[in-house]
Amino acid sequence: MKMHFVLLAGLIFSSCTEPNEDSLNSKYLKLAWKVDLKKIQGFQGFELPLIDGDRVYFPNGPDVECRNLYNGNLIWKANITGKERDYTGTNFMVNSSILVVNDIYSTSAFDKITGVRKWMAPDSGIHRSSGTMNTIDENFGYRKIHSDFIQFDLSTGLTIKEFDVDTGGVRSIMSNMNGVFGSTIATRYGEGGTEIYNFGELKKFDPITGNQVFSIRAVPRWFKDGGYGFYPQTITNLFAVPVLLDSVGYAVFRDGTVFKFRQSDGYLYWKYELPITKYRLDFPDAISVFPDEEKGLVFVTGGRDNWFCLDMETGKQLYWKRLSEYDGMIDPSSYDGNRYVFKPHTYGQYEWYIIDITTGEVVEEFDIPDDSILSQDVKNGYVAAFGVGSFYVFKIIR
Repeated sequence: MKMHFVLLAGLIFSSCTEPNEDSLNSKYLKLAWKVDLKKIQGFQGFELPLIDGDRVYFPNGPDVECRNLYNGNLIWKANITGKERDYTGTNFMVNSSILVVNDIYSTSAFDKITGVRKWMAPDSGIHRSSGTMNTIDENFGYRKIHSDFIQFDLSTGLTIKEFDVDTGGVRSIMSNMNGVFGSTIATRYGEGGTEIYNFGELKKFDPITGNQVFSIRAVPRWFKDGGYGFYPQTITNLFAVPVLLDSVGYAVFRDGTVFKFRQSDGYLYWKYELPITKYRLDFPDAISVFPDEEKGLVFVTGGRDNWFCLDMETGKQLYWKRLSEYDGMIDPSSYDGNRYVFKPHTYGQYEWYIIDITTGEVVEEFDIPDDSILSQDVKNGYVAAFGVGSFYVFKIIR
């Protein structure tokens, strides 16, 4: 078994390698190029790479690199942390002109074409909140601080206002022309401070006033199995970002609760609750939700070898696949926008299950023999994969 963990990679040089390894090609993927990583500490791992047009951005030790998606040629590189530690973050944030990089000690903006640093946020230099999916749009940036989050100026990095999260803490943030949406986590307590259950909420905020517009709570259901009972958590996993389409949105919670809502006022088109009867087998630890309007499907996958698909109009279950009872990793899955979902294997025996979204069937278990993939992005017919020892880009074969 190839375990899914992070190895020391401090002595690996950063160079682009031409694809000549047949072991990295399959029926569905062909290696385009790879770069050996130069990590200082060795535990850099779950930072998400980002495909943006014909470029790909990814961390390489203390630096962030921008390379050509198709051939791997280096376009620019920026040092984030100095020389003593690796960059540690969650996701890169991009709009039409800048890339914002949020490290645990700094936030910096770069011209995404040239790599010229535009600014470093004034509150940089001290340890800040991490472990949140932050975001930017064309007007503002949004970043977690403590349990709340701030709106910041994209031309200076200066804080504009703070958004108060009245229940628990923010977990992920997404914004568009309709407003600012966040997934939050909280706990309900009973008499004497006894914890009853943990829950998640989807909240919308007005970007101008900072006021909360609406909130939808995923209330845990009482579960009983084998003579004992408890409430499965409905908090959101770290990477469970609300997905916003033109006027509707989708949110997913750990127990498999899925909302389809109207972005303007929070009107609930439908709510789906995965019918958990056997906890070890049924609990999905849901992370990623992929609505496909053309196919009329909403696909959900999580931290276990467990995924399901719903009808987009009605919220009715179309299929549900349960392959094992193992707890899994917190890695998000990725959808190519056409047919295939790349879901990290629970125990890293393989890099991905490649799943046909129309049937839920695994078409391939793709493996990289001498490495483990920690995160990936899939866009424009390519898979960008951040591993322990190398960074890989594959072309999807249709």
